[in-house]
Amino acid sequence: MLNQYMNKTPNYNAKVKAILDATQPGERTCALTGRKWDMSVEEIERYKHFNVPPSKYHPLTRMHILAGFFVGYQWWNNKSSEDGTPFLTPAHPGSGIKVVPDKQWFDHDYSSTSRDDDGRGVFEIMEELVHEIPITGQRNLVPPVNSISTISAGDENSYFMNASRAKNTLFGMNALNVENSAEIYQSFGVNNSYNVVHSDRIFNCRWVQESRDCMNSMFLFDCRNCEDCFMATNKRNAKFVFKNKQLSESEYRVQMERTALTCRSSFEPLRDEFLQMVERDAIWPENFNEKADGCTGEYLTDCTDCKECYFHHNCRNQFQSSFSFDESEGNMSCTGWFGATNSYYSTTGSRSSNVKYCYTQIQCQNMEYSYHCYNCEDCFGCVGLNRKRFHIFNKEYSEEGYWRVVDELKCRMLDDGTYGEFMPVSWSPTRFMDSGATLFFLAEEKDAVSLASSMYSAESSGACGEDRVSADQLRKTEDIPDCLDNPAFDEWIGKPVFDEGVERRFTFLPQEIKFYRAMKIAPPNQHFIARVRNLGYRANSGAFTEGSCDKCGKNLLIAKNKIFPNRRVYCRKDYLDFIEHTA
Repeated sequence: MLNQYMNKTPNYNAKVKAILDATQPGERTCALTGRKWDMSVEEIERYKHFNVPPSKYHPLTRMHILAGFFVGYQWWNNKSSEDGTPFLTPAHPGSGIKVVPDKQWFDHDYSSTSRDDDGRGVFEIMEELVHEIPITGQRNLVPPVNSISTISAGDENSYFMNASRAKNTLFGMNALNVENSAEIYQSFGVNNSYNVVHSDRIFNCRWVQESRDCMNSMFLFDCRNCEDCFMATNKRNAKFVFKNKQLSESEYRVQMERTALTCRSSFEPLRDEFLQMVERDAIWPENFNEKADGCTGEYLTDCTDCKECYFHHNCRNQFQSSFSFDESEGNMSCTGWFGATNSYYSTTGSRSSNVKYCYTQIQCQNMEYSYHCYNCEDCFGCVGLNRKRFHIFNKEYSEEGYWRVVDELKCRMLDDGTYGEFMPVSWSPTRFMDSGATLFFLAEEKDAVSLASSMYSAESSGACGEDRVSADQLRKTEDIPDCLDNPAFDEWIGKPVFDEGVERRFTFLPQEIKFYRAMKIAPPNQHFIARVRNLGYRANSGAFTEGSCDKCGKNLLIAKNKIFPNRRVYCRKDYLDFIEHTA
């Protein structure tokens, strides 16, 4: 299929072959950020496979660009460009990208808005379409039920969930098969739990990170099959562990009765003690990969031959990609790929194949430089199409005419230096400093400047809502009652609170307070957006650095961690030896 597709553009093939034949491995300098990297033989072979020129950008820069289109965890007030209906969406109105609720988008055909190839640059022509044609505001894969969700896989009675399938759950992202929980990040099979980071099969737990098959516990890090433990790290098959000390059941119960958690003044010192323990005392493996033969990277599970990748489940033959799931295979420099194959330098796709330089491609194939398309095939430079084929800039062509013009466009882009890199990050509907680039790949404001992303303020264009309440009527986070059992706390439900840390207002939901009381945890005093982002920053990121084993000194490829930059990391061999003798 790929070779047949490539043979349609003979003039481009000749031009790119000359470029690839002259490409040699060695050190490169990113044209945007100045970062240096070694372009390996494998990387060059991948470019040849996709028949594309080598990127001029560092692999991390590419991830910053692609993840700059990611939702991350952000929610804004916006309005349908069709009828002005207000709704919540991760698309910031300051981006200039029009949005409509999902159903409105699918009820409309936007192919009537098109452009001719008038000789201008491809990006110049596309930009007009990008700002004229709306996108889906929630991008839900499965319609949620009684929920506030985006990219939902089937949420029910859940609120402020992103890329999740959850029931009766509040505030989370990448949370699948989760129920009766809150603040869940990159976790699977969680029930009746709170504040869970990259963990699976967790029941009735609070503050758990990098753990599996645990129940009735609190403050766990890297624990497996543990029950009734409090503040435990690197434990296996443990029970009645309190601050990493083995107790009898009666001793453990006495300690737990003395441990107050329903007031922030008593909870926060324990939380801080746990975070210090995780960085200072716990041992971190060089990565948390599981069943990942021939793989390098972080958070790779049930994968084979995935190199320099981040957060993959059930994938094969991936290279420098992130967030890939459901048997994705043969992709390079892709993010947010679900069941997609043989694609290059694209972001947010599902059930698609042979996609290059595209954003949001759902059940599409043979697409290039296209933006937010569904069920399309053989399209180039298109925006907002559904069930179309042989379109260029949203205009339909004959099959013969399509390939002739595509060949001309790709040659023109090679000549002006635009073919081979992604679309401008300023076209993203999401605010860069709140996007996946910062949350998952630790991009900073200097990166936003280097990438020429849009730098509008968070509160611009009415994104934070209308000021129905004057500033002096807003409640302050420092005034939130310390203890959950304080009768005055009920008066805070539904009242606007201003969090100066993120300069956003929020309110306590009735079901939220009910959950905190059932879990017997102190009421938080931060906006829920800040709390979920902090979950993400506790996890390992997709930004890698060279490090060494703290035990034997072996050189390692290690994921950076924003909250735990000085954690103790062991190579796989020394980590397993440590677990065997101490857990």
